[in-house]
This record gives sequence, C-alpha cells and structure tokens, in this order.
Amino acid sequence: MIRKFLILSGTALVAGLTAIATSTGSASADELTSMTATASPMKGHPGDVITATVTVTNTHNRNLTYLPIQAPPLFADCGVEVGTLKPDESFVVECEGILPPKGEALEKLYTFSIKNAPSEHFHTHAEASVKVGYLPDKPSSPPPTSEPPTSEPPSKPAVAPSKAPTLPITGDSNTTTIALVGAGTAAVGVIGMAALRRRQEAK
Repeated sequence: MIRKFLILSGTALVAGLTAIATSTGSASADELTSMTATASPMKGHPGDVITATVTVTNTHNRNLTYLPIQAPPLFADCGVEVGTLKPDESFVVECEGILPPKGEALEKLYTFSIKNAPSEHFHTHAEASVKVGYLPDKPSSPPPTSEPPTSEPPSKPAVAPSKAPTLPITGDSNTTTIALVGAGTAAVGVIGMAALRRRQEAK
C-alpha cells in the first residue's frame, strides 16, 4: 500500500514528524531541505508488516524540484517522485514492508535520501534513517495432549434365572404302577381267604 500527499502549510506537522524521527532514527539535511522518516511499529517478528512514513520539506525561500526518493529495498515502494515543492511545502509518502528473517543484528537501520534536480542553481541533499528491531521469539506452544479414551467397564454376562429345585423321582413310573396293582391284589386275596375260613368254621 502506498499513500502520498502534499502538505501546503505543514510547518507544525513537519515539526511533529521530526520529533518522532529523532527517537527512532537519524536525519541530516542542509538549509534548503529537511527530511524525516518514521516506522510503525518500531519492532516486530519476521513476516510482520512495517509501515514507513517519509516526509520531504522545502525549507528554502524559492521553489525546488526534487528527484525521486532513494529508498532501501525493504521500503522500495517509498521511492516515488516528489516533484516541485514551494517554500515550506511538504511531501509525505507512506509505504509498507515485510520484516525479513532475523539475522545476527537485532536492529537494522534503513536510510532514505533525497536531492534536487541537477538543473537547479541551488543543490540540496537530505537523508533520514529509521531503526527497526525484532521482538523476542514467540514461545513455542507444546503440542496438544490427547486424553486417552475412557474405557467402559466390561459388561457382565447375563445370568439365567435359577429354577426351583425338583425332587428326584426314584424308580420307574411303570414299576410304581405294577407295585400298586400287586399290593391291591394281595389285599383282596387275604380278605378272600379270611372269609373262606369263617365259612368253614361255621359249618
């Protein structure tokens, strides 16, 4: 994303940007041009988006025509045409860069520069640097622990209902019937013999 705009009466805004640039980087200029640069955020992790804001101000008492801004590779989109600025007029450009992988240095300085066209009678040059650092590495989160599946207690085998005990049958049913018949016949025989004896005694 690139945003650029012109500030016609930007003295107060330029002063504010200069104060920010002093705390984040460095700037140098002659009496004809001033330049400031800021970065937001000032620190990040590799892959984070950093926004740079570059301001060029004509501090001379006559118009100045500038060449394009010279920008570092991280903020190459800020290398845009500035054109002609009137006295106390400012040009502001914003661009984004992706923070590269971390190296040995925890901070790095990115420098922007500007100069006017060679055809001008007055030659002017300015530059500004912005410092971008790295945040501590994010702690690696431990892998999620999967809880062991809850084992259900083994199902008990179904128990068949107990039957009431049955008395054992001794002997065969046919044998029992014959025994009863035999006992009845014997009883009839005894009764018959007793009756026969009584008849004989009566005679």
